[in-house]
Amino acid sequence: MKDIRSFILEKKAVNFGSAKSNYGQCVILAGGPGSGKGFIKENKILGTFKSVDVDEMKKMYIKLQKAGKIDDKYNYDLSKAEDTFKLHAAVKNRGWKAKQRKYFWDQRNTDTKILPNILWDMVSDDPEDVLEIIKYAKPCGYNITLVWVCCNIETAKQGNQHRERRVPEETLEKGHKGAYKCMTEILSNKYPIITEGIDMAWIVFSAGYKRILSDKFKKDEVLKVKKDEEGKFIFDKEFVDDFLKEQMPLDPDWDNKQETEKIRKSKLISKKLNESFEQ
Repeated sequence: MKDIRSFILEKKAVNFGSAKSNYGQCVILAGGPGSGKGFIKENKILGTFKSVDVDEMKKMYIKLQKAGKIDDKYNYDLSKAEDTFKLHAAVKNRGWKAKQRKYFWDQRNTDTKILPNILWDMVSDDPEDVLEIIKYAKPCGYNITLVWVCCNIETAKQGNQHRERRVPEETLEKGHKGAYKCMTEILSNKYPIITEGIDMAWIVFSAGYKRILSDKFKKDEVLKVKKDEEGKFIFDKEFVDDFLKEQMPLDPDWDNKQETEKIRKSKLISKKLNESFEQ
């Protein structure tokens, strides 16, 4: 039997062919928080795209809040995970995500001859999110490309410490586990309607914040997952699982940094307890 790896095209960047790279492409960029999606978007996806990102709505919320157009007096410090979570909840409660998508697709449907490239940046831990985009994009005439940024959870936790907008560790783990489940199910053809709707699928292996890929994965940094004659993905899940197990954090100071952070939090808790007793 032919090695399944021979069915997977090895590349160093996600590409769409020179004739189609400037228009008509709809990319679903999936992956957990801290996986390096921002870097991949800027450096590993060939083409110019209008990015649709929940983080953009958070920036708009802060902007409107400071302008006094939103009745919210809370001072969000996005370097703190708990504040990032609160801001995410505030945006969600306003229903902006649904409004954003409806407005965007309504615009596209007014003139299907103009199809600027678009990129949806999201965790993608729910196949319904992927299916929703397919249902809107396909009738407009878009080609759908799924790009999964695959990263070890522990490495992503390191990257989270250096993000401008930190997310709670529980949220990070939930996002990574959800994205893994959703992506492996899709690439294993669990949802025929999604398999049919996706024209191309890629896996980009991410080493994480200021890390390099191990020798085993350097040459397979970006993989195009091809389809067989029946239109089903030929997916090497074992290779992905090997990466997630082996591409562990390489920061020699990580343990010391974690211990320092524990001590800092412990002192902070003690200080708050002492202050409460003094009152």
